[in-house]
Amino acid sequence: MRVPRVRLLPLAVALAAPAAPATAEPEVAGRVVALTGSAKALAADDSARPLACHDPIFVGERVVTDTGSRIGVVSAAVYTGLNEDTKVRFAQERGLPHLELQKGHLRVVDTGSGDAARVDTPGLRVRTADRDTEAFAFGEKTGTLSMVCPWEAGVTVERLGQAREHRHVGAHECGVGKPGEALFTTTANHERLPVLARSCGAQATAGPVELRFTPSSVAFESAPEVPVVAAKFEDTRQPCDIGGEACVLSVVPPGTLPGPGGPPLPGTPPGPGGPPLPGTPPVPGGPPTP
Repeated sequence: MRVPRVRLLPLAVALAAPAAPATAEPEVAGRVVALTGSAKALAADDSARPLACHDPIFVGERVVTDTGSRIGVVSAAVYTGLNEDTKVRFAQERGLPHLELQKGHLRVVDTGSGDAARVDTPGLRVRTADRDTEAFAFGEKTGTLSMVCPWEAGVTVERLGQAREHRHVGAHECGVGKPGEALFTTTANHERLPVLARSCGAQATAGPVELRFTPSSVAFESAPEVPVVAAKFEDTRQPCDIGGEACVLSVVPPGTLPGPGGPPLPGTPPGPGGPPLPGTPPVPGGPPTP
């Protein structure tokens, strides 16, 4: 009697085949806590998704704001505000935000935990941001100008590219990197990018953010949030405080101020050859007393 063969090979192959790996969940770099206008997130393949309140920002995504729009994102305990027409890539380094400003204007605020974000612009790098730091990147004829402005304690900026330079930038100063020029600093006389009101509600702002930003109906206002007035940083010295040609030119020519050779001071006795005082006896041969 002939025993039929049983084909077990397909089953064996099926049992031996490894299971398909589970798709890893994307790592969250931050979450939208405030939004005015419209913004979107671009993935590595340039696919875009519109952003709304409470949406996550994933590591590696670039957040882009439209004209007239602004967005606020909390990463760990760091608030990042993007101005209009701004593009920023969100990454992480040792659990802390790493922000790569590609164009536009951003403001980074440590919400009180002591955490610090790393900020890169096309031309400058800030290894450890100040508790309140702004960064700019915009195009000029010669290339992209990068600027970093700390408001509280100052930072050290490093120039990216072949010419490695380091420079300390103090509070209320801006470190500027221009193509073909050495790093330099200038006074920060612009108004800080306002921290957006809590347009997304309290859900997204619970936790470390409230250590620095007092909850209120108009919220996200911090104590040091005072507009920086340009006149505060203007040089108010007078020419002669500085000296030099400007002081010489400001000297009043002789004869234009009271004194020898000049007009008498009001209410002072007349000098020789001057008019008599009112009420005094007339001088013989002189004019009568008024």
